[in-house]
Amino acid sequence: MSIIYEVNVEIDADVYQAYIEWLRPHADHILALPGFKSASLCVPNKLINFLNILRSLMVSILLAGITGDSSTLLDISSTSG
Repeated sequence: MSIIYEVNVEIDADVYQAYIEWLRPHADHILALPGFKSASLCVPNKLINFLNILRSLMVSILLAGITGDSSTLLDISSTSG
Protein backbone atom coordinates (compact mmCIF):
# COMPACT_ATOMS: atom_id res chain seq x y z
CA MET A 1 0.00 0.00 0.00
CA SER A 2 1.23 3.49 -0.89
CA ILE A 3 0.28 6.76 0.72
CA ILE A 4 0.91 10.12 -0.92
CA TYR A 5 1.88 12.83 1.56
CA GLU A 6 1.28 16.19 -0.10
CA VAL A 7 1.87 19.65 1.31
CA ASN A 8 0.51 22.76 -0.42
CA VAL A 9 1.60 26.19 0.74
CA GLU A 10 1.26 29.77 -0.39
CA ILE A 11 4.48 31.71 0.13
CA ASP A 12 4.82 35.49 0.21
CA ALA A 13 7.18 36.71 -2.50
CA ASP A 14 9.39 38.49 0.03
CA VAL A 15 10.28 35.21 1.82
CA TYR A 16 10.11 32.85 -1.17
CA GLN A 17 13.87 32.43 -1.69
CA ALA A 18 14.57 31.85 2.02
CA TYR A 19 11.73 29.32 2.20
CA ILE A 20 13.04 27.35 -0.79
CA GLU A 21 16.55 27.36 0.70
CA TRP A 22 15.07 25.89 3.92
CA LEU A 23 12.75 23.46 2.13
CA ARG A 24 15.35 21.53 0.15
CA PRO A 25 17.40 20.38 3.18
CA HIS A 26 14.15 19.78 5.08
CA ALA A 27 12.95 17.45 2.32
CA ASP A 28 16.27 15.57 2.48
CA HIS A 29 15.78 15.18 6.24
CA ILE A 30 12.26 13.81 5.74
CA LEU A 31 13.46 11.40 3.04
CA ALA A 32 15.91 9.95 5.55
CA LEU A 33 12.97 8.80 7.69
CA PRO A 34 11.65 5.25 7.23
CA GLY A 35 8.89 4.93 4.64
CA PHE A 36 9.58 8.06 2.59
CA LYS A 37 10.81 7.23 -0.91
CA SER A 38 10.79 10.41 -2.97
CA ALA A 39 10.01 14.09 -2.93
CA SER A 40 9.35 16.66 -5.62
CA LEU A 41 8.94 20.40 -5.59
CA CYS A 42 6.38 21.81 -8.00
CA VAL A 43 6.22 25.55 -8.57
CA PRO A 44 3.32 26.80 -10.69
CA ASN A 45 4.36 28.67 -13.85
CA LYS A 46 2.06 31.53 -12.86
CA LEU A 47 4.15 32.08 -9.71
CA ILE A 48 7.38 32.12 -11.68
CA ASN A 49 5.87 34.57 -14.18
CA PHE A 50 4.57 36.76 -11.35
CA LEU A 51 7.97 36.84 -9.63
CA ASN A 52 9.67 37.81 -12.91
CA ILE A 53 7.14 40.63 -13.49
CA LEU A 54 7.58 41.78 -9.88
CA ARG A 55 11.38 41.84 -10.28
CA SER A 56 11.05 43.87 -13.51
CA LEU A 57 8.63 46.27 -11.87
CA MET A 58 10.91 46.79 -8.87
CA VAL A 59 13.86 47.55 -11.16
CA SER A 60 11.72 49.95 -13.21
CA ILE A 61 10.54 51.77 -10.09
CA LEU A 62 14.15 52.03 -8.89
CA LEU A 63 15.21 53.44 -12.27
CA ALA A 64 12.34 55.94 -12.25
CA GLY A 65 13.34 57.04 -8.76
CA ILE A 66 16.97 57.54 -9.77
CA THR A 67 16.31 59.27 -13.08
CA GLY A 68 13.05 61.01 -12.24
CA ASP A 69 11.69 59.62 -15.52
CA SER A 70 8.37 57.83 -14.97
CA SER A 71 8.39 56.60 -18.59
CA THR A 72 10.70 53.77 -17.47
CA LEU A 73 7.89 52.22 -15.41
CA LEU A 74 6.59 48.88 -16.65
CA ASP A 75 2.95 48.86 -17.77
CA ILE A 76 1.49 45.53 -16.61
CA SER A 77 -2.14 46.51 -17.10
CA SER A 78 -2.31 44.68 -20.45
CA THR A 79 -0.29 41.64 -19.34
CA SER A 80 -2.31 38.44 -19.59
CA GLY A 81 -1.88 35.70 -17.03
